[in-house]
Amino acid sequence: MRVITCIVCEKAFESSRAATKICSVECKTKRMIEYRRSYKNIDRNRTCIVCGGGFVLGGSGSRSKICSPECYTFRRNHNPRYKPAPLRFITCLVCETVFQGKGKRATCSEACQKARPASYYIEHNPLSPKPCIICNETFYTSARTHKNTCSPTCSKFSLLQARHEYREANRARRRAYDRDKNAHAYAAVNVCRSMGINIPWEEAKLALKILKEELPTLTI
Repeated sequence: MRVITCIVCEKAFESSRAATKICSVECKTKRMIEYRRSYKNIDRNRTCIVCGGGFVLGGSGSRSKICSPECYTFRRNHNPRYKPAPLRFITCLVCETVFQGKGKRATCSEACQKARPASYYIEHNPLSPKPCIICNETFYTSARTHKNTCSPTCSKFSLLQARHEYREANRARRRAYDRDKNAHAYAAVNVCRSMGINIPWEEAKLALKILKEELPTLTI
């Protein structure tokens, strides 16, 4: 154990950890309150390291040293460790004009960028004929899409048909389950009658349920 002096109340206390500086939770709370008050009164005026102009820090945890995006770009471009992407000659996908650009740029201007999606999609995704699964009419769609109907009406009818098939499959599953359960109950009644015991139908189902709970591996 080491004797340490609290940095808040200046009282001596014992601790096994050398990094401990506060003696109690009350002193820790007081220190946090003082720290927050001093942080609120801190001077937020800063000087930009690029242009030398003054600016005010924004957020509570901001440590910015640069006043604007322009100064940030200027500093990055004049950094000797910064290696910008090399310029290359690119052919515009819309107007086929040759221009200089960087990276994955594919259009020469904002107008071509707006006009690109339709022309680019049609060129790289040709339309192909496909029969409608509801009315069997042929319609044209892209190979990348999974569209199977020709119109919103057929699409809605296809959804209703899928729901109907799902419900019918669930009903068939429930019927098969009830049929198997009743078959086991019939078997229990037949066994009891073969032994000369006349057991009602409801009592046979209840007895079968109790036996299945006590012996899960029981098969009749």
